[in-house]
Amino acid sequence: MTHHLQMLCMNSLYDYVEYITDVKYSNKGFQIRLQQSANILAFEPTFKNFRDILIGLTDLIVEAVTDIPRLETKLYLDWGNEAVLKPLIPAELIDVCKNRIKDVLDEQRIGPELRVHDFDEFLPLINGQGDEFVNDFVSSDHNFDDYVEQILKYKALHERIPFATEHVVRMEMYDMNRLELIKALEHLAEYLKDALIHHCIKHYQQMCTTIGEDYQVLSERVLAVPQDTAGLMALKKFVNEVETKTLPSMEDRLRSVMTYILFLADHTIFTPVEMKVNNNAFQWYLHMPKVMEEHRQLVKIKTEEYQSLLTVKIKKFQDDLEMYAKMVEELQNNGNIKELAKYHRKATKLDERLLQAIETIARFNEEEASFGFNLSYYPLRQQVHDKLAPYKKLYDNATDFLNKCDLWMKSKVGTYDPKEVESDTGTFYKNISQLEKVFSEKPATQELVITIKERIEEFKEHMPIIQTLGNPGMKERHWEKVSEIVGFPIKLDAELTLEKIIDYSWMNMSKSSKLFRERRPKRTIWRRTSVR
Repeated sequence: MTHHLQMLCMNSLYDYVEYITDVKYSNKGFQIRLQQSANILAFEPTFKNFRDILIGLTDLIVEAVTDIPRLETKLYLDWGNEAVLKPLIPAELIDVCKNRIKDVLDEQRIGPELRVHDFDEFLPLINGQGDEFVNDFVSSDHNFDDYVEQILKYKALHERIPFATEHVVRMEMYDMNRLELIKALEHLAEYLKDALIHHCIKHYQQMCTTIGEDYQVLSERVLAVPQDTAGLMALKKFVNEVETKTLPSMEDRLRSVMTYILFLADHTIFTPVEMKVNNNAFQWYLHMPKVMEEHRQLVKIKTEEYQSLLTVKIKKFQDDLEMYAKMVEELQNNGNIKELAKYHRKATKLDERLLQAIETIARFNEEEASFGFNLSYYPLRQQVHDKLAPYKKLYDNATDFLNKCDLWMKSKVGTYDPKEVESDTGTFYKNISQLEKVFSEKPATQELVITIKERIEEFKEHMPIIQTLGNPGMKERHWEKVSEIVGFPIKLDAELTLEKIIDYSWMNMSKSSKLFRERRPKRTIWRRTSVR
């Protein structure tokens, strides 16, 4: 019985090995799939699995005859010898069988592995380089032609993949099925193409949106109502630039958009939202002629309006100049010194208006030049301003003198430098004296000039006192000397003003002033001697 099992096992091993090694005849082969896994191509099942299983079957055949129970164990319940049959299968035989199978498998795997190179041209799709390239491409700036080139490349790749290689390849032991891999590569190429198309659509849609917004802003500015002539001229200049530069430039931008649309229409179906964005940009283009016509009507209306308004403003300005001339003529009747502040305010206001009139004339001339009119001239303004000048000079000097005089008289003695007081007083006196001849034929004004001149002369009479008592060199001993001369003590404090000193009507003050002027040189000599 053991011998029979031994022969059965050995014959089975022989038949099994013959079957496996009789490729294309007894052995009709096995199905194996080529597929993408983790950016590489791999076989499923793997050749290792084939080897382990096919070689492992030899061990299973041997194991199948090593655990058959002996017949005696069934006939004799008290059988105490070996319970199973133990046929002797030479290990050398088993190794020979395994090696023959291994050699055949090693030989048969060469063909499928070589056919993997059929996909070398699609290697960037397999190893992830294609996906990385597309991501980098859409992340950087590229023009339309660059996108077209890449989209067409991946489209051609997508169309070529199904026909570039055989789906199933028969190679002796193996039927290599590559259908799943081909479909996966086909989908990947289509995905990369669609990614480029999507980004291209996004880019041109942004262009459409921007163009539509630019047209809208342009329309609002073109139809904006100018508030004055300057605004009207600025609007006309702007629209001229729009017609010659901006609109042609925007048409070029629309042509670029149309290039995108025509190309993408062959590769994708636009969504309703995308079509709406497209329509908006081109509808604005068709609407712009109407906008420009409305602008021309607006300019025509506003030109007539502002030309009429300019005529009205010029007439009013001329009336104002005549009114200013009358106001200047009326100044010759102003001779009351008590009304000097009023005269001064009136002359100052009139002078400001005449100076502002220069700017007004410049604006008129600018508008006239804009409308192509002859420039207007207003000699009356200069004439009125020239007539006003001496009155303004009189009122300015008189007001300044009276204000400063009041300040000097009511301030503490010595607050202001006597030299500055004397200089300012001399300037006022000189200016007023010059005006005396100017107003010789205008009695009221001449009387005011004389009154102011007399006031200045009265103040000048006090200059010796101001120069002496206001001298910064006055010391306490000098004030003691002054007190001896006037006959009562004088204390230099904030209450001692020039006005009070003059009100005292000290008879000996002039004498005191003379005394100090005579003594000062001697004191200076004494001081120098002392220093030496």
